[in-house]
Amino acid sequence: KSNIIGYFDKRDRNLGPTAPPCRTTAFTSQEVDKWKESLPLIFSIDKQFKKLIPDRYKIQYKRCRDTPWYIKNTAFSTVTINFNWRTALHKDAGDLDEGFGNLVVLEEGQYDGGCTGFPQYGVCVDVRNGDFLGMDVHEWHCNTEIKPISKDYSRLSMVSYLRKNMIKCKGMEIPQTKKNY
Repeated sequence: KSNIIGYFDKRDRNLGPTAPPCRTTAFTSQEVDKWKESLPLIFSIDKQFKKLIPDRYKIQYKRCRDTPWYIKNTAFSTVTINFNWRTALHKDAGDLDEGFGNLVVLEEGQYDGGCTGFPQYGVCVDVRNGDFLGMDVHEWHCNTEIKPISKDYSRLSMVSYLRKNMIKCKGMEIPQTKKNY
């Protein structure tokens, strides 16, 4: 229902306490063709971020360049993907405080709901197929219940961002076998 792609700033718990502090996600290293197929969309999201929120983009892009652990040609290290997933009310933790989350939705079939809500402002945004929403993920947010209209439907949301602790991996190179961007 939910997964991350790109790079992550936490040890792989399967490798024990001596594992490096940063890593390539399993999807990115094991599904190389699918990862490469997703890059044009991630580049497009980056382009919208740069165009629509240039002040935050500049900060995030510059911070990305302080470590090799970022998605090539973008201001992102990580993308969270949610499939038909209703998120509870939360504030994101681990993202760059001065950065922004960039939400894009891809959909098939028909459904109602899935609106991205900011209850403290009394606002919900119905982000639909191909829409882009730049948002401060450090504010309370959630999404409404997703109700299928057609039997076969899917709502895939992608949130692209920079993990703030990637900076701790400065000087630590990505293993050549894991460089799949």
